[in-house]
Amino acid sequence: MRRPRLLQRLAAHPRARIVVLEGPAGSGKSMLAYDALVELGAPFAWYSLDPTDEDPRVFVAYLLEALTMVAPDVSRRAVAVLQTVESDDVGPVMAALFNAASRYGGPLRLVLDDVHHAARLPRLSPWLRCLIRQAPDALQVWLLTRRPLRLGLPRHEAQGEVLRLDSQALQFDLAETRALVQGWNWPPHPELASTLLEVTGGWITGMHLVQRQLGQKVTAEGLLQRLSQASAAASSLFEYLADQVLRELPPRLRHFLLSTSLLDQFDEAAAEAVSGDDRAARLLLEVEGRGLFLLREQRTWRYHHWFADFLRRTLLLQEGRRKVRRRHAQLARYFAPMDPVRAIHHAVQGAAWDHAAGLLAAHGERLLSAGWTSRVAAWMSSLPSAVQDSSRELILLNGMLAELQGE
Repeated sequence: MRRPRLLQRLAAHPRARIVVLEGPAGSGKSMLAYDALVELGAPFAWYSLDPTDEDPRVFVAYLLEALTMVAPDVSRRAVAVLQTVESDDVGPVMAALFNAASRYGGPLRLVLDDVHHAARLPRLSPWLRCLIRQAPDALQVWLLTRRPLRLGLPRHEAQGEVLRLDSQALQFDLAETRALVQGWNWPPHPELASTLLEVTGGWITGMHLVQRQLGQKVTAEGLLQRLSQASAAASSLFEYLADQVLRELPPRLRHFLLSTSLLDQFDEAAAEAVSGDDRAARLLLEVEGRGLFLLREQRTWRYHHWFADFLRRTLLLQEGRRKVRRRHAQLARYFAPMDPVRAIHHAVQGAAWDHAAGLLAAHGERLLSAGWTSRVAAWMSSLPSAVQDSSRELILLNGMLAELQGE
């Protein structure tokens, strides 16, 4: 649903150097940003950060990849400079990017979604500060975050360079809730919108969950009674309603959702591999069509993290730890030839220790060189001691980790 109240606020400050949308998961940040950017009309690049993007070179590489999709002339020189960088100092890359952006023929916008993942990482936060502080006026930076950011933003706010919408601003107000309810074709009742707003606290995801569970099968008085009995706690509301939504799905689609929840991000082939369903492409479209909290990112998909967490807990309860581990081990074998990082992750989750050890022995040193220190350390610490000492490569890898961590 379009939100004219917030879209007008964003459109009223087109020259703000920095736009911050701050709110919890499911508060509508991404959809609001997308709608606003489409209405503003200028090209925009979208980079969804991941907790594992801890290496400045990896961060900048993904940032430039996103920009290349919409403004290749801006990113071309910076990409060339990146090839020469061998340390965390990506300053020359940023300088090349800023110089090219300042010469760009019109406004350009860069969205950093889930930027809270990187804002507290010691190796990345200086470069986020650099981006915020030095980006030219032609490059407007949008920061979408679940938590407050400590990136020197107050100084820029004092200078009038920041437009911020926090979690309170993102909450639906009564007028927006009435428009939403009207669009659902619920029976008219003067208290329905206000009760929905009270139960969900203006949380848009909670509102959609309520609508999905209650549907249109009862009278206005029945809807009002069931709304009045709902818990105001968003987490409890979500758990209850998501379970109801899942129960109402066809078995094949329910199995597909539960199976693919083990993947943080996936394409059609990975979805087919984990679900064993040769209609994965069609099922993905059905999940999208039902609005089941699936986000498309170019040629891949991912679930909203809170929905993925719920699905994983449900899968564990239904199948048990042993069967879920077998699924992870299967995924490790699937990803091994093409993506060692994801293969190691699933091997560890599946307690497939020998496979994980073999992958770490083969790829660990290269991953350390690429800046994956904390992730490799976590994987190694997950291995049983006997497995860690089972090969010369793993013993050397532990030694490199100790040196990098100052032990």
